[in-house]
Amino acid sequence: MAAAARRLFIAQGYPRTTLADIADAAGVAVPTVKLAYRTKPLVLVAAWDHAVKDGPDPRPVVEQEWFREMISTPDPREHLRLQVAGSRLVKSRIAPIIEVVRAAAPADQEVDALWEKMQAEFHDNQRHTIRALRGKGPLRAGLSEDEATDLLYTLNHPTLYQTLVGHLGWSAERYEEWLTRTLIDQLLEPSVHNGRAPTAG
Repeated sequence: MAAAARRLFIAQGYPRTTLADIADAAGVAVPTVKLAYRTKPLVLVAAWDHAVKDGPDPRPVVEQEWFREMISTPDPREHLRLQVAGSRLVKSRIAPIIEVVRAAAPADQEVDALWEKMQAEFHDNQRHTIRALRGKGPLRAGLSEDEATDLLYTLNHPTLYQTLVGHLGWSAERYEEWLTRTLIDQLLEPSVHNGRAPTAG
């Protein structure tokens, strides 16, 4: 049912998708949907959860190889490259349903609460990345932890992926290359991301 709801929400939007539509697409009766999820906003929560977990590796992200490699590398530039490459695969799954949640939030209190929770968690995750980077090399001069977190939150956000790839037709590879280069330029000292120390003048 969650998979069917996810497909319908993405295809026709949250407001136009009814519980009857979801039941029909899932091959069950409407009371079955209501028994499982109670309300339409909770069906959307289930669709979001399905998107997050619907990857080729069923393990939590922190146990996956790309994440472990990212954490273990001492090079902040390589850290960002691995983060962008790994998260790009996740965004290809979750960005469309995130757009559904974002669009539905202003008109539904429960969906708005879900949206705010998602944003708070994503922002916290970006702060963890910034703290990891600071342990591997200096951030760009004058950039505070809060500012760096906000930059990473904005540039790495799935809605930006959806805009560039989903709406403007960028390839996923072009997006990955652009975001990696942009994050390195915006977050790291030039001496770090150029791979050499500055020379004395």
